[in-house]
Amino acid sequence: MTKIFSSWARLVAFLFALSPFSTLCAQDAALLDIERIHFDDHQQALVLLNNLDLQSLSPEDKEYHRFLKALLSAYEGNLENAFHSLTAVYTDVQSTRVKNRTLVSLTAMASFLGKWEQGFMYANALQRALANEKDETLMLKGLQGLLIFYLNAEQYDIAKMLAQRIEKHSPADSPYRCLGEVAMMDIAAKKQVSESKEARYQTAKANCVASGSRYYISLLDNAYLTLLIKQNKPQQAYRLSKIMKKRVEDIDVLFLDLAFNASLAQLYYLLGDVEKAKTSATFVLDQLDKREFLQSRIDALLVMVKIAKAQQDFAQALQYAEALSKAESLLREDNVVKQVAYQQANFNLAIKENEIALLDKKNKLLEQQTQLTNEKINVVTLALVVIAICLAALVFWSYRSRKLHLKFKQLAEKDGLTGAFNRSFFIESAQKVLPVQKDLQSDCCLILFDLDHFKQINDTQGHQVGDKLLSATVAAIYEVVNADTLVARMGGEEFAILMPRCDVIHGACVAEQCRKAIEGVRVTHVKSNLTVSASFGVSDTSQVGYNIDNLLAAADLALYKSKQNGRNQVNRYFVE
Repeated sequence: MTKIFSSWARLVAFLFALSPFSTLCAQDAALLDIERIHFDDHQQALVLLNNLDLQSLSPEDKEYHRFLKALLSAYEGNLENAFHSLTAVYTDVQSTRVKNRTLVSLTAMASFLGKWEQGFMYANALQRALANEKDETLMLKGLQGLLIFYLNAEQYDIAKMLAQRIEKHSPADSPYRCLGEVAMMDIAAKKQVSESKEARYQTAKANCVASGSRYYISLLDNAYLTLLIKQNKPQQAYRLSKIMKKRVEDIDVLFLDLAFNASLAQLYYLLGDVEKAKTSATFVLDQLDKREFLQSRIDALLVMVKIAKAQQDFAQALQYAEALSKAESLLREDNVVKQVAYQQANFNLAIKENEIALLDKKNKLLEQQTQLTNEKINVVTLALVVIAICLAALVFWSYRSRKLHLKFKQLAEKDGLTGAFNRSFFIESAQKVLPVQKDLQSDCCLILFDLDHFKQINDTQGHQVGDKLLSATVAAIYEVVNADTLVARMGGEEFAILMPRCDVIHGACVAEQCRKAIEGVRVTHVKSNLTVSASFGVSDTSQVGYNIDNLLAAADLALYKSKQNGRNQVNRYFVE
């Protein structure tokens, strides 16, 4: 199999678009044979397709023949051309069954190609088509297309709902059911649920084994392996990895090799086997630096940064940290594109629904004008009233949309718990501030800090106390810094402060004031006396330049030194 795929969900999207789960449209025996073999032997399927006598096919089978030909062109390696061919099929064909089957493939393939705006348009069309679908097999295949698309779009709540519908309507040994189980486990791993999922995993695996799909079993195992690692269960994860290893090697799909080795790197690091962790991470990093493999690359780089820090190879740690920051930035960009496309699709749908409603009202008005020609004055008056109501409704809707837009903007910029800026807005703002300061030949200082032993506080005092502590920490920081200072929660208990017109020496003084302020933080209703402290790292532009990734990486190394020297202190980054 050609190794061209990215995340598991994208690969499944493509395989699903080509997979012979069932024949939905064709009546001709030759077309049935082609659909059965095209995944295992696409070259032979193409030969059979080209040798078919088109004159002997029914009109619907001729359209299905065209669909299969467009679909098989994807094996030639140019998915963009295959997508355009399928788009033409969807536009031209008359058969509802062929049109819906094409729509499933277009929805899945749009997510594989990152065509999110078109993908959401096709997903909405597919949902409308499924609302009137009576054939249960067609409905399940359509639901799977939607499931795969929304998984790729990272709309996990919608994907979970679709997976549950598939499980409800498909038998336990069905490939549809198996893929639904895999999706549920993958969602659990991505959302880092805390409760045990072993019973669910065992049930899902039994269903996938019954369906006869080694590939789906490997996807399920890898999702559960990721969940075990995130739940800090290395021994259980290690036993599962030994079972998976041979199957992953036999399947020989690059994305699965990378995902598995990225998980192994994290697992071996947890187990304390640094050499094996480094070997697995290096395997991932030696592959082409493509956007399709970002998550596996990020996981591997995280392990390499930890190893380099532990070995006190700070120069190497900085290189890995810079590469990690670049990969995370690319991943954030992809996520923003998906979210914008999702919001735009909902906005366009709302506009379309309002246009339809307004058009319906206009049509009714025209009917009334035709029927009441003798009461023209009344009709005109009524028309003006209706139009005024419509305009008032449109103005009200525009006002509501504007309020929602402002609310979404605030949610996109601020951390909902602490009121500090979130990571993505902080990075975006820093990329605007730093070039201005560079033109002014003015230094900028970055402070990175996190709360000491915060996980222990959460475990002993409870998450409610932890949340109050995070909010109180941000409030204390705002009491120290200036109004033009950017304060952001970078994730968990880690925070960043960017100060224009400030060098590393003054920044270290501010960091010390912040450290003392945090020591004075008190949280009410705790089980015992709660002492809070934080470790700080400081860097500035005179050391690493006007690049936010370099500033973060340098400050992170200084922060690591503070932790290494006993925590609750401030360290500056020094260029060696």
